[in-house]
Amino acid sequence: MRTETDTHFMERCKALAAIAAERGESPVGSVVVLGGEIIGEGIEAGTFRQDVTFHAEVEAVREAVRKHEKDLSAATIYSTHEPCILCSYVIRHHRIGRVVIQTPVVYIGGASSGYPVLTASDIPIWPPPPEVVFLNVPIQPPPHTMYPPILTTAQPRRLLGIRIQTSLAENRAAELWRAFRPRIAEIQNRLGADFFDVKRYGPELANGQFTPATVFEKWAVVEVTDSSHIPPGMEILDLPGGLYAVFVHHGPASAFARTYQYIFGAWLPTSGYLLDERPHFDIMGPTYRPDDPEATEEVWVPVREQ
Repeated sequence: MRTETDTHFMERCKALAAIAAERGESPVGSVVVLGGEIIGEGIEAGTFRQDVTFHAEVEAVREAVRKHEKDLSAATIYSTHEPCILCSYVIRHHRIGRVVIQTPVVYIGGASSGYPVLTASDIPIWPPPPEVVFLNVPIQPPPHTMYPPILTTAQPRRLLGIRIQTSLAENRAAELWRAFRPRIAEIQNRLGADFFDVKRYGPELANGQFTPATVFEKWAVVEVTDSSHIPPGMEILDLPGGLYAVFVHHGPASAFARTYQYIFGAWLPTSGYLLDERPHFDIMGPTYRPDDPEATEEVWVPVREQ
């Protein structure tokens, strides 16, 4: 059940999350509250510490235990995002009695994913699970189930279109496609009717230092037979072949975060594969609309065996 003070303590979490974002971390903040007082605070710090275990919730619990209390059964932990499986284990281990969350994390969250460590009641070494409260956003399953990818070896492709520099935080995708789509008729040597959205990331993605502020190159392109005709302002992009994991995203573009969470948070860490430093790309059919709740697109992720 939501209480009158939940919003107050969540505002502190948001302030901590803003500090994390300024430092180039994922924007997550957390506090532990006991008797109406904050006894532990945590700011996401995995990139700065070069240690993936420095999650905001873990840091908040660590401070609460170190400085204040060993028994946290009467405490509440607040977080801007649903604690992941790792953080949920820490919360259960310290027997925290209540968890208040601003935003669900569908694929790796400890309550709403397929790995409900936070709410499991069948683990004999733990007491009953804590009360879990979501503020503003209820727990909702994804509209479509994500399935493991098809692994395929792609052939090289020659593409033609335009590019920009952007970041996840800036998100200039709509601007890019608004500039490109009206010019499709200028391309005389087009091959097929599909559209390609290509991302060229730097090494930050593969080495775990990618953040919402990281700048990368994004292309709006179509496949062409050759480079004999290049309209003004457009460029050729030669897409290399190689091994790709091909996923299918169902739903509008605004729901893409769930797909990325599954790919990079659930599938990739246990797949036996590593990211390769070739371009990532999505393939969309000729009738694709980014606002269509029933839209589908293929998500091609370059991988290599470990």
